[in-house]
Amino acid sequence: MAEYRKRSSETPSEEAALVQALTAPAQLAGPRVTSREKPKKGLLEILFEKNVPPHKLKITNRDLAIFFQQLAVILQSGVPIAQGLELLSENLENRQFGKAVGLIAIRLSAGNELSECFSRYPLIFRPITVGLIKAGEIGGILDRVIERISLFIERQEPERHADVAD
Repeated sequence: MAEYRKRSSETPSEEAALVQALTAPAQLAGPRVTSREKPKKGLLEILFEKNVPPHKLKITNRDLAIFFQQLAVILQSGVPIAQGLELLSENLENRQFGKAVGLIAIRLSAGNELSECFSRYPLIFRPITVGLIKAGEIGGILDRVIERISLFIERQEPERHADVAD
């Protein structure tokens, strides 16, 4: 049986970090909790709950603007998009939207393009949004496109409130 020998250049903290990284549970299963904490559901648990069909899922412009703002920040910070969407899905206030974003993250991890994943939810992501994202993917400027989409949605929100007040 092979025996692991500690290299002289490794410090105990580096070795502990390596062991922890190799033995850490998968992040999709959800974090461990103590007996006093309320267990937080992991992404897979959320996804296997009852889902609203994509053609019936509606999101407010406010939720959508916040989503795109957060996604733009995540992309600009260098986090992979699938991982960023997974993080967003777990933290969105609208649970049904969170489930949809979680499914998008899984599809991205499987190799689909973001624009293709968004096009599966036409009531959330309008065709113009999907087209802009497709152009951003092709041009390599996805982070800037998403930031501009968030600004566009933010600007629309006050106009809609003014239309309702009239």
